[in-house]
Amino acid sequence: MRKQKNSKTSIGGFIFLGLILLTVLSVFTIEQYRKYGERKALKYGIETTCTITEIHNIKTELVRYCYKVNGRDYYSDKATPFSSIIPGEKFYLRYLKESPNINMIQFDKPMLTDIESIKIKGRILRIRKNNEAVFDYKYQAKIYERWQLLRQSHFLAINDSVEIAIHKDKPEIGIIRY
Repeated sequence: MRKQKNSKTSIGGFIFLGLILLTVLSVFTIEQYRKYGERKALKYGIETTCTITEIHNIKTELVRYCYKVNGRDYYSDKATPFSSIIPGEKFYLRYLKESPNINMIQFDKPMLTDIESIKIKGRILRIRKNNEAVFDYKYQAKIYERWQLLRQSHFLAINDSVEIAIHKDKPEIGIIRY
């Protein structure tokens, strides 16, 4: 006996595959739009500062950050390029004037004001391939180790002595000054 194909099963299979394809295309399109917005913000956006408010570890480490535009608070989440970020840290950020929720945090531009910081010496322990410097510094008999993403135009070598700005009230927040 010959089995006949069930046309309902074939149609259901095509619909299922079509839904999977549509979902994949939707996710891809949304991600491309997000990246386009970030590139546009980086190139044409207005610069401000943001403060890291939370760290989330799901499959990757995410930071939640806050910034103000015209007196209004905006919050956003972003995957981090390194894992030594601490709540309270500040970074420069660029956002689009017409859509302040479209932004790009600049992890290679950490920020500490002269009022809230102390300058000390530190040293470079290693440089990772993504231009990430691992450095340490000693403050009040305690040694701190940090990571910092370097700007593309800046290069350091292992054992280089560097000036570090540390937060007066949170000495675990330290950044390379260059």
